[in-house]
Amino acid sequence: MVNKDKLVNSGPKPYDPLLMFKILILQRYYNLGDNQIEFQILDRLTFCRFLGLSLNDRVPDEKTVWDFRDRLINKGLEKELFDFFGFLFEKHGLIAHEGKIIDASFVEAPVNATAGKRTNKSRKARFLKTGTQTRTRKNKKM
Repeated sequence: MVNKDKLVNSGPKPYDPLLMFKILILQRYYNLGDNQIEFQILDRLTFCRFLGLSLNDRVPDEKTVWDFRDRLINKGLEKELFDFFGFLFEKHGLIAHEGKIIDASFVEAPVNATAGKRTNKSRKARFLKTGTQTRTRKNKKM
C-alpha cells in the first residue's frame, strides 16, 4: 500500500502500511475523524504504544491518513481488511466495541447552601414541574 506514484525521491519517506492500518483501527474503534486522530496520537501514550511509536517519531497528519484510507477503498481492501481483523478478534475470543473517547475531568463546583434544606419555594417549583403536590405537615391526611 506504499504510494509508488511519487515522481521524485525527495521528501519524507512513506509511513509503514501496518502503522497506517493501525491508525485506521484506532479511528474506527474510537470514532475519531482524520484531524482528531493526529491530535490523539500526539496526546495519548497508549495510542503511541499501540502504534509502536516513540515520543520522537513522526506522526502522520490528517491528509496522510485520509489518503491511505482512500487508496484502500479504491483498491477494495478496506472492508476486506476490517473483516479479517474482526475474524481474528472472534477467533481469539475477543470483543471490540466501537465508541467514543470521553473526557472525565473533575471540576470543582460551588456548594449550594440550601442543598440539604427543603423550602416552600422548592415544593412549589416541584408542583409546577410535575403537577403533583408534595405533602407537608400542614396538609397531611390522617
